[in-house]
Amino acid sequence: MTMRVGEEEGRGFEVVDDLLPPAEFAAVWHSVHQLRYETGGAWNKLWGLASPMPAVSASTSSFDRPLGDGLDGLMGMMEERMRASSLFDRPWAELLALVFLQPRGSRLGAHGDSRYAGSAVFYAHPVWEPDWGGELFFPQMPRQDDGEEPEPLDGPLAEARQRAREASQGTGCFVAARPNRLVLIRHGVWHRTQRVDPDAGAHLRCAVAAFAVPLT
Repeated sequence: MTMRVGEEEGRGFEVVDDLLPPAEFAAVWHSVHQLRYETGGAWNKLWGLASPMPAVSASTSSFDRPLGDGLDGLMGMMEERMRASSLFDRPWAELLALVFLQPRGSRLGAHGDSRYAGSAVFYAHPVWEPDWGGELFFPQMPRQDDGEEPEPLDGPLAEARQRAREASQGTGCFVAARPNRLVLIRHGVWHRTQRVDPDAGAHLRCAVAAFAVPLT
């Protein structure tokens, strides 16, 4: 089943549910367990100083396929959906993918992935309850006097200004972290993740993030 949400409202994202058949979805979850993850290193400013840092896998390029595991089929499906979507209207060459494992208390600050020609997020966790948080939030940007939306604020210190914009408008749209859900996001569309709730316990928000690398 495919749901298209947000594009008709000009918010620049689409949602695809039940992307993979059950066996292929289970294979992705198995592959996620086989990856190596880094939990330290340099601070990424999109993660708050008071928030737990996620565990992050090494990035994989679509040029590296076949990978010989469940992630191989997922990357192929993600690339197919991204190339077929009207959201990705800039030429791009390869797809870079990596896995984020977010514990309770973590959240990702506002950003627009401005270096890329678009991005996508796939939820690989097998279960996620509504009270566990971790939703993707797309704020409705204030419009300028000429009716055009302002350019998104990007960079490591932009979140405070972005929060002020959100507060002045007071509206937006969220997408729950439903298992086997793919979210396609247009280049430059502002988004952030809500904090993973303590009720999630030991459950990790498992997101496979993919970024379309523009042609140079």
